[in-house]
Amino acid sequence: MRWTEDDLRGWQAGRQSGGKGHRDKAAHKRRPAAAAQARETPSEDEEQIMLFAWAAWRMRTMPELNWLYHIPNGGSRNRAEAGKLRAMGVRQGVPDVALDVARGEWHGLRIELKRRDGGRLSAAQQIWLRQLTQHGYRAEVCRGWEAAAQVIEDYLRS
Repeated sequence: MRWTEDDLRGWQAGRQSGGKGHRDKAAHKRRPAAAAQARETPSEDEEQIMLFAWAAWRMRTMPELNWLYHIPNGGSRNRAEAGKLRAMGVRQGVPDVALDVARGEWHGLRIELKRRDGGRLSAAQQIWLRQLTQHGYRAEVCRGWEAAAQVIEDYLRS
């Protein structure tokens, strides 16, 4: 499927208006204005979905985006599954998005994607980002898919 910029913005607008898929379990306990504000800010998952929709759309002019991928280290899991994943090498704090394309002095790009509003960087995430930078990767924290897309475009043009 080919996405235009208008398609992306329309999809995002639908998600922000409380479309299906956005679940905020605490919203019903907040004041109505706070609940409306929470619906206006996409979740981190929604931000990431938008980033990869943008990447699919931009791939025709930036084929390096074929090497962009998500690292599924986060999320809630039951104890057994969490233990199995730890044994398989899942590491706390690893950035969400990777682009294994070298540019200039960098071996690749790593992005920790956060919501536009809210979301904080954990100590483990800070350590990973610092270590990746010291080992020759560009490592960034981006608030929202649009910020991440801009970082990716800037990186690929460098």
